[in-house]
Amino acid sequence: PFVLSQLRADPIIDRARIAWNVRESLARYAQPPGDTLIFWSPIASALGPSGEPLAAPLPRETYWEHNVRDALLDGLAVRVMFPQVAAVRFVREHQPAGTSARYAIYRPDGRLILATSAAVDSFLDTKAQPR
Repeated sequence: PFVLSQLRADPIIDRARIAWNVRESLARYAQPPGDTLIFWSPIASALGPSGEPLAAPLPRETYWEHNVRDALLDGLAVRVMFPQVAAVRFVREHQPAGTSARYAIYRPDGRLILATSAAVDSFLDTKAQPR
C-alpha cells in the first residue's frame, strides 16, 4: 500500500501520474541510441485488486501491471518521450536479456530504476542464497 500512496483510484488521473513518474525516472538515466527497455514489476505482480499483498503472483497480468502498460500506451509513450529508445517490452517475470537491454523495474505508481540484466541476475542470486 505504501507504493500506492500517489494513486487516486481514478484511472485517468492515475495513468497521467504514472506516465509522469516514468518520464521523471527515465530522465535521470542516459538513454543510448537503440536502447531496449524491459518493464518488469515484482511488486505489481504480487498485488491484488485493492493493493493487498498476494500469497503468490497471479498467472495473469494484475490490474497494477495493466495500469502501467496502459499509461505508457504499450511502450509507445516511452518511445515518444525518449526517441533514442528503440523498443519497449513488458514482462511478468525476470528473464536474462543479454547486454543489449536494460530492465526498467517499476512500482505501481510508475517510479522506476534501470538495471542491466546482469545486475538483476546478481541481485536475485544473492537474494535466493540461504543466510
